Amino acid sequence: MAHSEAFGISLATVRNSNHFGTCGYYTRKAASKGFYSMVQSSAGPTMAPWGGKDPLLGTNPLSISFPASDFDDFTLDIAVSAIAKGKIRSYERENKKIPLG
Repeated sequence: MAHSEAFGISLATVRNSNHFGTCGYYTRKAASKGFYSMVQSSAGPTMAPWGGKDPLLGTNPLSISFPASDFDDFTLDIAVSAIAKGKIRSYERENKKIPLG
């Protein structure tokens, strides 16, 4: 029996992490087993605050998933920026400009 099945909750923390891909992968796995789940991560400075030029804020990915009875499981998988950090790095590697908007 999984820890969350036995006690009703599971918690994991990771220290000194880096980009780990999509949070939704992990929350969808939990929702498929009938659990509400949330995964979030802090991220190093990538974007400037409104009106600024210097990167001070991270993209801070977040995902929430839960079973939705007669429907597919619900999943919200976002970064709190207009674009995810992985996409920014792709543009940088390919020497492309990030489009406006």
